[in-house]
Amino acid sequence: MGNRNRLAHFMCHSTETADRFYALVLDRHQGCQIRKTFDMLTSAASRRPPPRLSTSQGQQ
Repeated sequence: MGNRNRLAHFMCHSTETADRFYALVLDRHQGCQIRKTFDMLTSAASRRPPPRLSTSQGQQ
């Protein structure tokens, strides 16, 4: 199974669905810029501590 098919299967649809709804035609420079932005945002989010839940909700 190729990478496109594995990814489509993982996302519970076919490659035709991915092509119809997710396909974005980028040139090499645009693709690199999107990838850098994605990497920056996801790495920053993974370093952020999880939010604290308030234990006082519902208590007075």
